[in-house]
Amino acid sequence: MLIYNIGQLLTVPELHENAFLQIENGKIAAIGLMSQSPSIEDQDIDAKEQVVMPGFVDCHTHLAHAGGIHGTFADRCNAVEVISNADLRDAIDTRLHLMEQLGTTTVEIKTGYATSAAAIHKCLASIPKRPGVILT
Repeated sequence: MLIYNIGQLLTVPELHENAFLQIENGKIAAIGLMSQSPSIEDQDIDAKEQVVMPGFVDCHTHLAHAGGIHGTFADRCNAVEVISNADLRDAIDTRLHLMEQLGTTTVEIKTGYATSAAAIHKCLASIPKRPGVILT
């Protein structure tokens, strides 16, 4: 796959302008100036002179919770005890979807506000198993 017509390609530690990015087998195979780009095919992506950059990695989240941060720590823990597995799963999924829309590609999810073994298990069981999600 080729991403071409990139206005700015941010890599560490360089900035490439008017660039292409070639991906093979899920890994970056080549980066270069558009004047040196491989031939463009139908499935390739035109970046339309936009910025292409690595995704964000959030290595410490407490997405497995049953509401806001209102009340005491005990109140937040009790909320996890009483929320249904389906509602907790939906809440986590909604939070993950927003993070993905904002550019987060990898997230570590901690069990959040859970003190009992049952609540910890509920939190872990409610976290979606998909690429980019790390359970702790």
